[in-house]
Amino acid sequence: MKTVVVYRSRSGNTKGIAELMAKKLGTKALPVNLISKKGEGFEGGARKGEAFFEEALEACKGADLAIVGTSVSSRKRTPISRDL
Repeated sequence: MKTVVVYRSRSGNTKGIAELMAKKLGTKALPVNLISKKGEGFEGGARKGEAFFEEALEACKGADLAIVGTSVSSRKRTPISRDL
């Protein structure tokens, strides 16, 4: 079974969980985006991640199981998690 773990992590917490899950499942964790916490704001950081988003989207094609890890903002999913 092909399993893919993708994540978006601003503080590193989601990254740690995603990497642990991927290790247990025998796959790798793919970042949806890598962002700087300084001076870009939520949307600015999200826009930088488009290349990572495309890689994650390709990895999910044909997967039997896709696990998506992301944070929430104001009790809403992040734009990238909605798009994926």
